[in-house]
Amino acid sequence: MARLRRILKWVIAACIILFVAAILLHSTLAGRGYTGEIRLDCGDLRYPYHGCTIYKRSTPEPDRTKLLALAAKTSIPKETWSQFTVPALKAWDRMYRNAYRRVVPWIEIDPELAKLLLEDLAGYMQRLKQHQGGLPSISILDGCYEKDGQNAIWPARIRSDWQKDEFLQNVIHDPFENETPVVLYLRAKLANDRTQK
Repeated sequence: MARLRRILKWVIAACIILFVAAILLHSTLAGRGYTGEIRLDCGDLRYPYHGCTIYKRSTPEPDRTKLLALAAKTSIPKETWSQFTVPALKAWDRMYRNAYRRVVPWIEIDPELAKLLLEDLAGYMQRLKQHQGGLPSISILDGCYEKDGQNAIWPARIRSDWQKDEFLQNVIHDPFENETPVVLYLRAKLANDRTQK
């Protein structure tokens, strides 16, 4: 009897795993992609199906703890999730979480900038839910990170000469650039740095 119960438990577990795998495979192969949710204060990911979370992926430590401590100093609502759709065969969900992880090195270099970046990223994720376009402000800092050839280094590290990045300089001097709090802060900071030299 005990042996039969064990076999039954394994059969039920295998059926559940196959059911979840079939749902994910069907969504991907049908070209619909899948829906995920991202936690606005730290970048954790979860994937619900009809209201039940079938998979959750936390932001790696120590980045998660640092992001939560930074988020506590902002207006970002705690433990709030925002929904997004990932098209079939794309890895946008990892890209979103990595954007959160790219805020972390700024905490030591410029805590105020890190705070603005995190708030902007949370706002961007909420705009995605409403199908509004644009890019998060952290994208203007892409050239400020150390790279190994064309690939980003993890954990993310900031170049020592990040203020001289050509793309960043073009953005902050472009009068037509969207004046987000991050852009305004960087304009003032870099102008101040130039006058002090």
